[in-house]
Amino acid sequence: MIIGYARISSEEQAIDANALVKQVARLRDAGAAKIFYDVAQRTNNKRKGLAELIVWVKEHPVEKLIFTRLDRVSSSVVMFYQLADICRERRVKMIAIDDPIDMDSVGGEMGVDVRLAVAKHEVKMLSLRVSKDIEARRKRHKPHYVAPFGYKVVGEYHDRYELDRTPIVCLLEGQREFTVAEVARLVVDTYLQIGSCRKTVIFLHEIFGITLRKSNRYTNEVSHSIDDSGELENLSQRQRATKQPGLGWSANGLQSWLHNPVLAGGTAFDHTPVKSKNRSYQEIYRDNKIVWDTHPNQVLITMIERQKIVEITAYNRTNKWGKQGSSKQNSMYSGLIKCYRCGSSCYVQCSRVRKKTGDTIVYYQCNNYYKNRLCDNQQMINDRQIESQLIPHLTNAAERLMSLTVEIEEQSESKEILTLRRQLAQIEAIPGKNQAIADAVESLKIQIQGLVIVEASKRQQSEITRERFIQAFRDRNFWESIENPDDKKTLLTETIAEIVVEGKRLISVKLKVY
Repeated sequence: MIIGYARISSEEQAIDANALVKQVARLRDAGAAKIFYDVAQRTNNKRKGLAELIVWVKEHPVEKLIFTRLDRVSSSVVMFYQLADICRERRVKMIAIDDPIDMDSVGGEMGVDVRLAVAKHEVKMLSLRVSKDIEARRKRHKPHYVAPFGYKVVGEYHDRYELDRTPIVCLLEGQREFTVAEVARLVVDTYLQIGSCRKTVIFLHEIFGITLRKSNRYTNEVSHSIDDSGELENLSQRQRATKQPGLGWSANGLQSWLHNPVLAGGTAFDHTPVKSKNRSYQEIYRDNKIVWDTHPNQVLITMIERQKIVEITAYNRTNKWGKQGSSKQNSMYSGLIKCYRCGSSCYVQCSRVRKKTGDTIVYYQCNNYYKNRLCDNQQMINDRQIESQLIPHLTNAAERLMSLTVEIEEQSESKEILTLRRQLAQIEAIPGKNQAIADAVESLKIQIQGLVIVEASKRQQSEITRERFIQAFRDRNFWESIENPDDKKTLLTETIAEIVVEGKRLISVKLKVY
């Protein structure tokens, strides 16, 4: 069987929507029966398609692995050498259509090692050039390359902002078409009339009928492979279906956008400091170097409207009746609960006290529903309902862990570290002195040292966490005997990664213990 791998960067996809389809078609013409793919930047090491490919080669008989160029499969150096080791072990020949390589000989593999080291150095130099270019643009008071919503950067040298008049949406009711700038102005008018970011985004989503529609990450993981020509024809639609809605607003995002000086004709050229809860937007932007009238004829809001927005924000910060109900009681499940439908976190929405017992019941709700109405999971779940379903689940998990025989022996190094050590030995064997090779050797040594420390720490922490988990949940009476809520919360955060709920039902629990 012949399989293939394709990768394009997000920049290539933005320029040519069919770039991936074209690359996959070439692999299909070269004889690939199954093709794995990724759409990600070169500097991003997350490669779901490549990970699926490695698993496939391990579990299925494969004769050849083909790809267009070496850089398509080697953007993640660690995963590339994992793949190369598996292919060598399974006697799978790696073939590049446009860039012949030889992974079957020592000399050919050494040549690949050198090219990967040089490519890594080129990425660092490119990053340096980009940062220098951004610094030069800042000194010359040129706009940023990325414009806020409602604007685009135009000109031969990308030297000015301009309102974006591109059509973006058409309402079925009244068949009214909106441009990007018109939608941006509608957002401003709505906020000035309502005076609340949360209520503004809810109102906008009701107008445009927006609800979060993404593939459920808990049950329907998107596959990064295709098997036949029919899937090839639908690849573009398949990619677009996984994207977020373009007009989906969040309350925090809206607040940041409204205070962007570009909307009022100015540009901030210094780095924006981290926002503090004790500082207003006026204080934050006062620390920035804002140059006004950089695009005087292309303003979205006037200075009077900008000042009014700042005043509304300052008032909302001090208005205790306008804030979300924040209870002082211990919320032991905060940060652990996730919505099954959209994957968003569920936060404390309200609480009430039982008169008879004096106990406080805390209610959690999907943040995408409460703040933005981007999710249709509007039911709340309280801490008592969570505990009644969670503790039996954890007790069963503790019993399963107790039944496993754990042999304490010297842990061998992971495949990732072994791959890096093998790569280091190959590069060190290259004769002569070369600064790029010396940099690659030093970089690999630092990576290996860091991974060794991290893995040792993880093993130690895993053993400690495992013992605490078994001790706490093997007997339900022990959990109920813990009186301090802070102790319960500490135990939960140490042993549980996330709790997935839908309405008032607990769907699944992901543990940190294995």
